[in-house]
Amino acid sequence: MENTDKLQAYIQKILNLQNEQREKPVDGEELKRIALELGLSDSEISFINSKQKDYFTRGEGYSRYEDWDSAIEEFQQSVILNPSHVEALYGLGNAYKHRYMLKKNKDDLQHAKNSVKQALQINASHEPSFKLSAELNKGNFSKTNPFSQPNDNQSKLNKMMQEVLDDMKGTSKSIFNNSTTDIFKTNHDKRLRKSSRDKKIFGVCGGIAEYLGIDATWVRLAFIIFLFTGGFSFPLYLALAFIMPKNN
Repeated sequence: MENTDKLQAYIQKILNLQNEQREKPVDGEELKRIALELGLSDSEISFINSKQKDYFTRGEGYSRYEDWDSAIEEFQQSVILNPSHVEALYGLGNAYKHRYMLKKNKDDLQHAKNSVKQALQINASHEPSFKLSAELNKGNFSKTNPFSQPNDNQSKLNKMMQEVLDDMKGTSKSIFNNSTTDIFKTNHDKRLRKSSRDKKIFGVCGGIAEYLGIDATWVRLAFIIFLFTGGFSFPLYLALAFIMPKNN
């Protein structure tokens, strides 16, 4: 924005309106009215919205690494430019809560309560704000940080498992789309048996793979994945090991 005076005037009008209304947060319609009064162009409004998003994104980043002072500064700027941004208000309340837990400054606790109260006035169904409000009012603070990143190793494991599942889906589609008739012809006279040629423990996975005409590695991976996600694959494996006949 070339005319910084307009930006300053825009911020000042928002602050004045907030002081006048006190309990009622400034909504989107009022922001549009202020922009119209100041004669802001579409490009200037876009610039303001872009700045607001930048402040919010930095606030999230500082929160992830628990730099609460910096997070509060960024969320405050984001809220100034858009007082009706629920996630920014929630982020601000969360940052104030964590700083209160560290420094025990009662002003931080009050600021946290005010921020989450504003968020709920704007969106009465924002569940994270209800949870945070309950913590603040009960004094039973959780150290859980909603902005923290998941464990890197867990993320990699989840990604790897998803890739395996995607590959299995692709293999499955290829089999059924390209060779359905051949599979039925091949398996018509076959019986499901434990493999004596390709086995690691009892030959269950190898037997299933031979019956379906696919690589046994995919079957073993499927059992491992379902073991971690659902937990039912181990008793299923034992049941099949008992039921399936040996391949003579």
